[in-house]
Amino acid sequence: MFDLELADMTVRLCVPALIALGLVAGFASAMLGIGGGFLMVPVLSIVFGVPFPVAVGSTLGVMVVTSLSGALRHRRAGHGDIRLAALMVPFSLAGVELGARLLQVLKAAGTIQFRGCTMQVVDLWGSVIYVILILAVAGRVLHECRITRRAGSGESLYHCAVSRRLHSFKLPPMLRLAHSAATPMSFWLVPAVAFPAGVASGFLGIGGGFLVTPALIYLLGVPTLGAVATSLLLIICASGFGVATHAFKGNVSPVIIGFMLLGSILGAPLGARAAHRWGGLPVRTAFGFVMAAAAVMVLLKLLVPFC
Repeated sequence: MFDLELADMTVRLCVPALIALGLVAGFASAMLGIGGGFLMVPVLSIVFGVPFPVAVGSTLGVMVVTSLSGALRHRRAGHGDIRLAALMVPFSLAGVELGARLLQVLKAAGTIQFRGCTMQVVDLWGSVIYVILILAVAGRVLHECRITRRAGSGESLYHCAVSRRLHSFKLPPMLRLAHSAATPMSFWLVPAVAFPAGVASGFLGIGGGFLVTPALIYLLGVPTLGAVATSLLLIICASGFGVATHAFKGNVSPVIIGFMLLGSILGAPLGARAAHRWGGLPVRTAFGFVMAAAAVMVLLKLLVPFC
């Protein structure tokens, strides 16, 4: 255990626990294509008491390395669409900057009384938005998995219908991505996926993968493992930009990043290997349950606050 000064407050941190958190997040990142921030941010904020903006900025720093490790493992297995990821990057980075600025606005709003406790406004609203977004995505994914499992199919039946419907819109320019979709799609579907994911990354520190991975699967028709790998490629760029902009705003702790990286670089290769072994439907099911568990943890903190 050691004390660390963060944002005008002292936080007591446990080194083995930070390393274990990095290990679990690295495994989940590479297996599900979601960066791992969905787990690191709430644990740092709720369990360790790290200020929400610092938890966001530090988590993005860990995700750069974690996502790179997982992406390399997936690329060696032949998964991922580099062209699609490259097209999404500029829109994602614009969203990251907007999300980081929104976080700074709430950071300057001070404190608020909530259920008998004094909380930072940014902690309260960050937690509320986190829970709503994560539960919405997890619920949609688990519903699809249940339908697909009953039909005895490995790939999503939902994405087949929805992606075909979206690809029927022929708003130019059109793109044909050989490894991602069977039919040409409108270019404007790319920013529609990448920009909101970037905003979520900059505001919540969760890489945006929780939006990108299901969007690639259900909206663009990308196969599950290809979506996981492509999402990781995008997260590398979005998280790198995010940690840089948060560092300028004083929201990054190199100490926290260093200890969590020790675990995450070990967990990422194991997660990628598990994804290839399990296949599409089990990976999507795990995605839904893990996301729901993270949201429930934050929701319980809001419902049963401790001062």
